Amino acid sequence: MRHHRSWSSGQGPIRSLAAIALTAVTLACGGSATPAPAGPAQVDSVKVITGSGVALGQFYSMMLVGVDKGFFKKHNIDPTFTEGTGSATSTQQIATGQFDFGIEIGAAALIATVARGGAVKMVAQDDPVAPVGVLSVPPKLIKTPRDLIGKTIGLPPGTTQANIFPAFLKANNLQATQMNIVNSPLTGIQASLIQGRLDGYVSYAQSNIPILNSLGATGAYAMKFADFGFKLSPDAGIVTTNDIIKSKPDLVKRFVAAIEDSINYTLDGHVTEACASTAKLFPQAIKADVCTNQTRLEVANIKAYRAPGKPITLMSDQGWQEQINALVTYGNVPKVGTTADYYTNQFVPNQK
Repeated sequence: MRHHRSWSSGQGPIRSLAAIALTAVTLACGGSATPAPAGPAQVDSVKVITGSGVALGQFYSMMLVGVDKGFFKKHNIDPTFTEGTGSATSTQQIATGQFDFGIEIGAAALIATVARGGAVKMVAQDDPVAPVGVLSVPPKLIKTPRDLIGKTIGLPPGTTQANIFPAFLKANNLQATQMNIVNSPLTGIQASLIQGRLDGYVSYAQSNIPILNSLGATGAYAMKFADFGFKLSPDAGIVTTNDIIKSKPDLVKRFVAAIEDSINYTLDGHVTEACASTAKLFPQAIKADVCTNQTRLEVANIKAYRAPGKPITLMSDQGWQEQINALVTYGNVPKVGTTADYYTNQFVPNQK
């Protein structure tokens, strides 16, 4: 399946040259300059990468709807979106300055990147708890961690799930040698499961159950890590560099506000509309039924785990501490500093 790789609204910065010229003429004639009325605010063009391909994560509609509905324009942002191939890879690309922001970037991937010296930070969550698990189909359903023993399991390289799967195994007293783990790219992994080349693969329930169903795999099942002592909070969020946080804090604040507006709009009953809007950006990636089902599952996950009365994008320090400790304890990830080295809530709007 071919996708559009990137999209931009094409809106450029606007400057008031007439006001500048009028002031210069007035001063030259010896008169006092009357302050010109303020012109339109500067529009910032930003490069944004997703955590995975849009066809796989069609619930990105929750954030991409903000383009069609004017939420990015409202906050004077002109975004160009590029599809990522996995949160770990996308985080590295942000850290090296190839992109200004990432959306739906896995917290576990960010933790691993910071441990390797990457100067990046999460500035907002867009999903409070990770619905990651092992996907399987009848007749070889994997319902408990012990069911993994002896199975061929696909693990997509460069993804959050690749980072956390070893930790999940260790937390459940299992070893990778007890199963056949195969590096399986995200593209085509569902077909490999349906055709029997894999017994299961590690990914996200809310995105993969609808995809598997659309491919004719009735009875698809997700064994969620959170049901077996491995709850990751936050799941994913908005990531940028420490340099941008320091040098352009207002830009970060406005970008987070645009994302918050977009998610809230979707949660207010506009799932179908969000998918239709996103199809304008990525027409070859979005399938109406898959997008609708994915986004509804994502909405349900957010509503189930969000802090009551708090902004969608507000993160929990306790959740970050637990996730960092889990990856340090079970995933052999070096610990770096404190939670403040991984995330900040300073840009989250409407905090009480």
